[in-house]
Amino acid sequence: MKIGTFAQACTIALTTALAAPVLADAPRVMTWNINGGEQDKDVLAGNARDMILDIGDLDILVLQEVISSEQVSEIAEEIGFDHWAISDFSPPIEVTGKWFASLEVAILSRTPFSKVVEWDTTGRLPTGDPYDPRASDTTVPTESLDLELTISDGERPSRGFLRVDLDGGLSVYATHWKSSRGANGDEDLENAAKRENNARGIAKDASTILANGGSVIIAGDLNIQPIGKHDRVGSDLAIDCKPSLNNCGDGGTDGYDDSMAILADLENGYRLLSEEVQPTYLGGNFGPGAIDHIAVAGPLAAFFALATTVSVSGNSYFGSDHSPVFSGVGTDGGAILRTNALASGSGEDRDAKVQRLIQEIRDRLEVLEQMSSENQ
Repeated sequence: MKIGTFAQACTIALTTALAAPVLADAPRVMTWNINGGEQDKDVLAGNARDMILDIGDLDILVLQEVISSEQVSEIAEEIGFDHWAISDFSPPIEVTGKWFASLEVAILSRTPFSKVVEWDTTGRLPTGDPYDPRASDTTVPTESLDLELTISDGERPSRGFLRVDLDGGLSVYATHWKSSRGANGDEDLENAAKRENNARGIAKDASTILANGGSVIIAGDLNIQPIGKHDRVGSDLAIDCKPSLNNCGDGGTDGYDDSMAILADLENGYRLLSEEVQPTYLGGNFGPGAIDHIAVAGPLAAFFALATTVSVSGNSYFGSDHSPVFSGVGTDGGAILRTNALASGSGEDRDAKVQRLIQEIRDRLEVLEQMSSENQ
């Protein structure tokens, strides 16, 4: 690229950075188990920033394994998201004393929320507990749902889901299903039953939204592979194999965990965008296929790009033992982060930041000019 052309590109990039982000027909969405149980909010915010610099900008970020609204607020501020919501499934860590007993999910968005709801399944009340989800904008209505779903004998499954309704008719679900912790067969049946009930909850709630013409995004750490990637994953709700992998899959009977099949029964163009994503759990080998997923349904479903993840060497990606899964993410996270920096603060601060950016562009042009003259 010629130096003059590069200067023009820099000017265009700066002008673009000063403009407000606009939600496209199919937003750029990402889900990530950020592994925030034992990490300080400042560290998590830095990890989220580094992730965006590595992958690119996005419109919607769904997080699992956060434990406080302070963490989510710090992350949102660091990466420039004005709108966020966090579930209230569990008591805070000050009460439980154990981070894994206080796990929540969160949704961050560049588009405002019209409503925030959760299906909380961890308490004894019909809606789980008397606490609604929390949002950055306290004027947004919040609600706890009772979907009247149990596993057996009144037992309620772990966690549930958080849902935000965005301005414009799109609803986003965040969820974190029960892990098998490497178990299969008999040892995994209880976990599978909890995942299936979580899937039924999302399907029941999403069906109403889809019937009214809306579109949905379902994202999270589902702790289960897509249909066809593992013998335990069933495709027919009416048939289950015996609790032994020797009797599942090809030549046997259908898998015993039908959670993904329950979601796939959603009508209105259901698509599992993460169907072909490589394994996303970095802490060990849970078999082929991702366990972190993005699914879509409704009028917008056809416009989403297939999901992907990053290639990670080792067992950690910016502090997490999961790699993120994303659809349609942009390529210039730095520009978005600079936009966020420019948008914050007073007019005087903003002018100073603009001048620093201009100086940064000039400095880089000098380096490029020097490199160009050395190559002549």
